[in-house]
Amino acid sequence: MNSDRHTKSACVGIAGMIAAGLAFLAGNGCGQHQDTKFENSRYSALGEIVAAKVNELGGGKGRLVLVVAERDNNQPTAFGQIVAAFRKTLDKSFQVSVETVVTSAVAFSGSDPLSVDKFTALLQNNADADYLISFVGVPVLTPVQIDQLPSPRPPVVEVVAYNPPTKAMFAKKVVCLAALNKPAAQGSDATGSSLEIFDACYQLASPETAVSLPR
Repeated sequence: MNSDRHTKSACVGIAGMIAAGLAFLAGNGCGQHQDTKFENSRYSALGEIVAAKVNELGGGKGRLVLVVAERDNNQPTAFGQIVAAFRKTLDKSFQVSVETVVTSAVAFSGSDPLSVDKFTALLQNNADADYLISFVGVPVLTPVQIDQLPSPRPPVVEVVAYNPPTKAMFAKKVVCLAALNKPAAQGSDATGSSLEIFDACYQLASPETAVSLPR
């Protein structure tokens, strides 16, 4: 009997952690919202603005590789909506291919949804791509691991991750752009255009602004 209670408690605890992780990664940096219309607008804004930035970076041409979790590929999940909005806004002259990896994009503090080995293989196998767009985050690499990455390799654009890239990952040109959640206290009443919603809920980090990152 006690064993059953302990098992149930453990399951409830794990379920709560997973729900919290999903909520954070889906954008709870913009406040605790139950409004489905707002949530959809926020996901769309994220995908649209990042795509617009990629259009600028790539000049509307070249080859992109989208790294998407299996559960989100062509599905109406939070990340699936972000990917869909990204693809809708992306300049149609880009060549786009999709790599599905890991079951879920969810990660908790101190963990990475994408392993170093998988990340390295993606960079190596897509060395001729102009950009690798990751909707599952990137592993947080040590300086030694960064130096061991394949070269040439495509620069990475990261779309909302629990563990932001380090300053070294920007300085070494592993990541060229990252869209990250803003603190939960901000953007709770965001309305207006996609850009206004994005600015209230998210922030863009680049090699030029990476100095503001915590590590």
